[in-house]
Amino acid sequence: MTPRFLIMLIIATLLAGGAALIANHWILSQSDNKPAVVENNPEKALAYVAIADIHSDTHLDNNLFKLQSFDKNTIPPQAVTEEDTQKVPNTITGKIAQTNIYAGAILLKPQINERTSDLSTRIMPGMTAISVRVDDVTGVAGFIQPKDETDIIATHKNGGLYVLLRKVKVVAIDQISSGDQAKPVVVRALTLEVSPEDAVKLVEAARITPLQFALRNPMDMDTTISSTENNEIDTMPYQTEKQFQSQPSIKILHWGSHAFEQCHLNGLCEPAGS
Repeated sequence: MTPRFLIMLIIATLLAGGAALIANHWILSQSDNKPAVVENNPEKALAYVAIADIHSDTHLDNNLFKLQSFDKNTIPPQAVTEEDTQKVPNTITGKIAQTNIYAGAILLKPQINERTSDLSTRIMPGMTAISVRVDDVTGVAGFIQPKDETDIIATHKNGGLYVLLRKVKVVAIDQISSGDQAKPVVVRALTLEVSPEDAVKLVEAARITPLQFALRNPMDMDTTISSTENNEIDTMPYQTEKQFQSQPSIKILHWGSHAFEQCHLNGLCEPAGS
């Protein structure tokens, strides 16, 4: 047996082993995507789960989900099941993820849609989205992220401060509507979810005063009434606009006048220097 023959035999053995490993890997990957087999058990059902993490706005295909057996009483009502795909074959395939879906999680119908995850689908019924301009200071140095809640502080024309709106939800920063940013992002605009009445109030205030945003703790359960429900809300330590306007003013009374005599008799005013 010549050395050349031995070398060729070793190379052939290595190539054969590599081909076997590749074939085995392919077979295993195909088996992972095969639907789970459920015996005729009325207590079991098949639901779709994510094989890998799925990011928002991802186009779904067969490589991202598989069927898995669950007890029927553990499957959420909105889950996508085998029965759904039997009725509508393209229930999942070709749709777009509306939120981030994590590996092993059951797919829910509200998480997928036929169109791109645009902003209009994220606005609560009866609410509107409106954008306001911010900078690195008024926008809390870029720490505000989508889904955060903020208080909006405005400056009165006479210099006082008051809370314009409380607990306002941020739905987007610039053109970013997902809160996946690992670092602060200084943006030029915040898009807010507000009622139509608050949208008008916000636009009017932004025309005459700079707006300052105050980031709220997500665990803050403060239930202070919004300014659209009651214009006399307690906004301490800031003043409301009404409180600021109602501060007493100075009135000059002429010496010897009837108004001065009445004020003096009632003990409400004293001569200067007394």
